[in-house]
Amino acid sequence: MSTETTGAPSPRPATRDYSIGLEEAAGYITFLVGAWQDFGYEVPPSPECKTIPPLGERSAEAIKAGHKAVESIDELARQLHLLREQLVGELRRNDDINIKRADELLARLGSECAAAAGVDDELQAVACLRTVSTDGNPEPCGLPVDHDPDEKCPGNPHARPAAGAGGR
Repeated sequence: MSTETTGAPSPRPATRDYSIGLEEAAGYITFLVGAWQDFGYEVPPSPECKTIPPLGERSAEAIKAGHKAVESIDELARQLHLLREQLVGELRRNDDINIKRADELLARLGSECAAAAGVDDELQAVACLRTVSTDGNPEPCGLPVDHDPDEKCPGNPHARPAAGAGGR
């Protein structure tokens, strides 16, 4: 929900959910195809069941059902195309929102890292994001930006030990 200048939530614009009715439409098409086949079987399961009549021998009702099946398939295809278009748009908007959120987080962390590393340039302080705190959030390590990348940052349990420091 968005908020207007009054701060009160305003409803989102109504978006049609094109996924509604897909299953019912597919079931209806299946029924119509069965009617086109005059409710016969390609291989009847028992002697009292009839076979599908050959082309040219189908009833008028079967022919009407066949035409209605084609119309229903076209309608379902249009609905599926609209659903696909809707999903692609929503996925792209979702990505844009997540990218913006990540950019904001990185900008905030870059400022914090620059301050902790004692540098003015946030890009120079990116190296300090290698430190991970116990709660999983990046924290600045406080070491100079150009310190050895294999050197263990203070509080970073994930850094490799320095060469000759009892590591591998």
